Amino acid sequence: MNTALIIDNELHDAEKLIREIKKMDHKISIGGVMNSIEQSVEWLEKNPSPDLIFMDVNLKDGDSFKLFNHHPIKCPVIFTVYYEERMIRTFDEKRINYLLKPVQQESFRGMLTRVKNNQRINYNCHLSLRDSLLKSENAYLTRLIVRNGNEFDVLRVNEVAFFVLQQRNVFVVTSDNRKFVSNKPLHVLDQELDPTVFYRVNRQLIVNGNIIASFRPLQNGSLVLKLKINHPNEIVLSRFCKDHFMKWIEKCDER
Repeated sequence: MNTALIIDNELHDAEKLIREIKKMDHKISIGGVMNSIEQSVEWLEKNPSPDLIFMDVNLKDGDSFKLFNHHPIKCPVIFTVYYEERMIRTFDEKRINYLLKPVQQESFRGMLTRVKNNQRINYNCHLSLRDSLLKSENAYLTRLIVRNGNEFDVLRVNEVAFFVLQQRNVFVVTSDNRKFVSNKPLHVLDQELDPTVFYRVNRQLIVNGNIIASFRPLQNGSLVLKLKINHPNEIVLSRFCKDHFMKWIEKCDER
C-alpha cells in the first residue's frame, strides 16, 4: 500500500489525517487532497488508481457517494465521518470501513491494519449506500421551514424550483418566483431531498428536474441548463457529471 488519496471538505481534518498516516506508515505517500466530487473525478481520470482512499461524506458539491456514479473506484475506501447515529448504524450493518472524526490514533491503526489484511471491495455496497442511509420512514423532505423576513413559512418541497447558495445564504426559489432563505445548508439539503426529483448541479445550486426546460453542450463537454423560470446566471453542469445527468433527467420523477 503506497499511495493514499484524501477527499475531504475540511482542510484541517485532511491535515490531521495526513499526520496520522505519517505516524502509522511513512511509506504511504499522499497522492492528493481533494475537496469536491468534480476535483476528485478529475484527479482519478488523470492518475493511476491510489491504493487507498480516505473519503469524507459531505463534499463541496454534494455527498461523496455520488462519486461512485462518476468514476469506477478500484481500491479500498475508508469513509471519515462525524458521528451521526443512522449513518454509523448503516456503516456497521454493511461492514463499511469508516473512521470517526476527529480521528484517533488507536482506531486509525486498527482500520489501516484491517484494510491491509483484507482489500476486497464491495462495489455494490458502496453504490447502494446512499439509498440505504435514506431508506427510513419519512426519509425525504416533504416540507421546508424557510425564513420570510422576520417570519418563518412552511413550503411544500414540490413548490421549489431550485436552491442556490449566494453570499453564504441558501435561497429557496419557488416555481412562481417567490424567494426565501433556507433553514438548512446546501449539503444537508442535498442529502435530505428526493434524488429522483432534485439534482445537485454544482457547488451553488440544487435544481428541481421538473423545472429544467432544455440544455446545450459546450465545447469542453460541459452542459448549460435552461430553466422554465428566470435564473440570473448561466447554469453550467460539469462534463464529469454529464453522463450521469443525461440518465437521471430521463427518469426524473414528475411531481
